[in-house]
Amino acid sequence: MDAKLKYKAKKIKIVFFDIDDTLRTSKTGFIPATIPTVFKQLREKGILTGIASGRGIFGVVPEIRELKPDFFVTLNGAYIEDKKGQVIYQHQIEKLDVEEYVSWTKEEGIEYGLVGSHDAKLSTRTELISEAIDPIYPNLDVDPDFHEKADIYQMWTFEEKGDDLHLPESLSDKLRMVRWHEHSSDIVPISG
Repeated sequence: MDAKLKYKAKKIKIVFFDIDDTLRTSKTGFIPATIPTVFKQLREKGILTGIASGRGIFGVVPEIRELKPDFFVTLNGAYIEDKKGQVIYQHQIEKLDVEEYVSWTKEEGIEYGLVGSHDAKLSTRTELISEAIDPIYPNLDVDPDFHEKADIYQMWTFEEKGDDLHLPESLSDKLRMVRWHEHSSDIVPISG
């Protein structure tokens, strides 16, 4: 390592890790035995650690929690907790935008999911939805009206339209689609 890179490395204060297919294989749940050692060595050097994931805090598996990271940046940055469970930041999607999104999915003939800070619900349960979501959140309940009971931080599409699907203009200046599965996209705030 050259001197310039060593100098930059000494300035590192925090390191963030994604969960799926970074720390943990999403299909099998395998976590390399070296991962806890990496977290321990970073702590010994005084470097903070964080998890940064599209998953909700409720979807962070026990093996990742056991690594004792200092921060959990979840729902693509919309909900952040420290290691003590204290909320550091939260950014909900406006209720009217959620309602418009739900109406749009019905017009498009696609299904959806709604994600709160500590729970998520599906509009229905189909094989296509199960294939996409169960590896991340097994056995989610169906509640198409979840947004009437909880603040929503993120939403999902479930469809076969792929990259041909686009949000309506009335939502595309506030929300964006991030494809994470062949049959699903995260719907997140543009500012997120």
